[in-house]
Amino acid sequence: MRSAAVSRTTVVIVVIIILLAATAGVYAIFLTGGTPTQTTSSTTVGNAVPNPNVFIEENTIQPGPGGLDPALTWDYSDMFFLNVYENLVHWNGSDPTTFVPWLASSWTIAPNASQIVFHLRQGITFQDGTPFNATAVKFSYDRAILINHEDGPEFLLSADFTMAIRGGPEYSSANTIHVTNTTEVQKYLAAGGVKVLDTYTVEFNFEHPYPEAATLGTFAWESGGSIVSPSYVIANCPGTTLTRGVTPGFECAFMQTHMMGTGPFMLQSYTPSSQIVFARYPNYWGTPSHTGPAKLSQYIVKYVPSVSTSELDLLSGAADAISLPTSNAFDLINQQIFTSNGTVVSTHNGVRIWAAPTNTIATMLMNPRIHPFDDVNFRKAIAYAFPYQQFLQNVTNGFSLKLDGYLTPRMFGYDASIQGYKYNPTLAKQLFAKAGYTGSVTIIIESHDATNTEAAILFKQSVESLDPQITINIQSVDTPT
Repeated sequence: MRSAAVSRTTVVIVVIIILLAATAGVYAIFLTGGTPTQTTSSTTVGNAVPNPNVFIEENTIQPGPGGLDPALTWDYSDMFFLNVYENLVHWNGSDPTTFVPWLASSWTIAPNASQIVFHLRQGITFQDGTPFNATAVKFSYDRAILINHEDGPEFLLSADFTMAIRGGPEYSSANTIHVTNTTEVQKYLAAGGVKVLDTYTVEFNFEHPYPEAATLGTFAWESGGSIVSPSYVIANCPGTTLTRGVTPGFECAFMQTHMMGTGPFMLQSYTPSSQIVFARYPNYWGTPSHTGPAKLSQYIVKYVPSVSTSELDLLSGAADAISLPTSNAFDLINQQIFTSNGTVVSTHNGVRIWAAPTNTIATMLMNPRIHPFDDVNFRKAIAYAFPYQQFLQNVTNGFSLKLDGYLTPRMFGYDASIQGYKYNPTLAKQLFAKAGYTGSVTIIIESHDATNTEAAILFKQSVESLDPQITINIQSVDTPT
């Protein structure tokens, strides 16, 4: 017999239905004759490359509601941001604790880790011809914090539980979303979180010590840490007398469809929900390795929601590369070989497959402020009800690792000894009964994502089998955020 039964419909926002998982990235590229790194749109191995200077990638991912503005969009952004925008530092390959100087040539971290000073490279220009310098760095970081977009990456910079650039925690927690709060803007700017020491030296001050690797990792993050051209933004975005080019509390619509950075490619055109075209920036500074401008004249990313269509385009030569969801991995990967020894072998001649660890974390998000998630028993029941291993093996095909915290093995601070929730249907059933909830819960997932859909169905089947008085509704939305 249930006690305090309640009947209602509740909505919970979900990002890939599983409590915590780290997912590998699977990338397929079509190769032809010549060197192993040569790409083509030809379907016959060994044929001459018909268009060697243009690279076409198809993806099921598109920019989020923030579009192309690094101050607004922070998820799924690598292929969009990293070609145009650059950061002060980059991760050193697969090592998440060491970093390569990029736009910064060196840095000094205070002994108590409450301050970091970056010395910047000289002679670098934005794609609009204006110089990269300390003013641009300060402008970019201040801009992200002052806009304070509720779904943006500024929490990586300003929140008290992250890097907490001085003045940021107070500003971000004040009444500063969708309102220009001049008093709070003045207090943030006066706090001196980001200071220009000279033309090529910039100082960051934090509210509290922050681990070195975590700090540098935030500066390496492709969206929140991207450096934009101040002149370009100021010329195209409204601002205030205190903040030229920035209206605190509000995004700039222009920057959601335009880009101006220091990277190897310039934005040539952007058609939302269709494609984005990048053109080579001929005056690119050439990376720390002095590689010079990009070898490709164009890089085109097409949004193709159908995985099967992308696979056909790859094999026909209409696409040079595709990103393959792990749920479809065995469309192009030999399942027998992978299952037996974990080796990734393509099932098609001329197709090369890369499968690499990522820091992509799949999570289920529950709002404890609304019923029934305000009941800890219900939240625990949900955590015990999800069949993690079935998800890992049958949905992501063994390309994911169950996590017990918000850090992947590639992240600084990861602790393998931490134990989280495991699938326990008996305990889940007991906790559902203790919570006493009767009604429906709607989970919201990203549309056009096979992994999302299959995970949601798996979750629905598990919960409804454990407690027939709970109905799980699945709602898809056309956004990756």
